[in-house]
Amino acid sequence: MRRRWCQNGARHRGFTLLEVLVALAVLAIAMAALIKTGGENTRSAAYLRDKTLAQWVAMNVIAEQRLKAGLAVYGDEARQRRDGPA
Repeated sequence: MRRRWCQNGARHRGFTLLEVLVALAVLAIAMAALIKTGGENTRSAAYLRDKTLAQWVAMNVIAEQRLKAGLAVYGDEARQRRDGPA
């Protein structure tokens, strides 16, 4: 930052045009990186949402098939099968 003197002896303070342009360039690069990261996070969240829903659907289909085949047993009947008759 250069300091210039006024005609009345006071100092002018401020940035040169080059300093302002460099600062704007740095800011633009940082903002572009933030925008790119935000987009990647959004895509990743959508992918994980879809994958989670697919897993839930698959687990429901497996549960339905087990129920149809009589493999799913709950409560006292499951305990008896596991431990034998009481």
